[in-house]
Amino acid sequence: MRLGSCRGKDFWENKSRNGTEVSCHSPENVGIPQSLDKLGVKEEDIPNLAKDAYADVCTGGNPRDTSVEEIEALYKSMLHDPVVKA
Repeated sequence: MRLGSCRGKDFWENKSRNGTEVSCHSPENVGIPQSLDKLGVKEEDIPNLAKDAYADVCTGGNPRDTSVEEIEALYKSMLHDPVVKA
């Protein structure tokens, strides 16, 4: 469970049999890729990914309207740049 943050890092509660331990981890320290290209996404994949995201049943529940073009732009902005910025 996320408890809070410090210096751009998250505090997580780790429960064990001996009690509760609180630790401060950054995503990169626990192996979470920081950009889409590190997940194997290529620029030529983005149009189909954006179309699939737009067609997803959850899109209609978004609090604001979007478009395939906006989703493509979002994915392109995350292709090489870190998704999580400290």
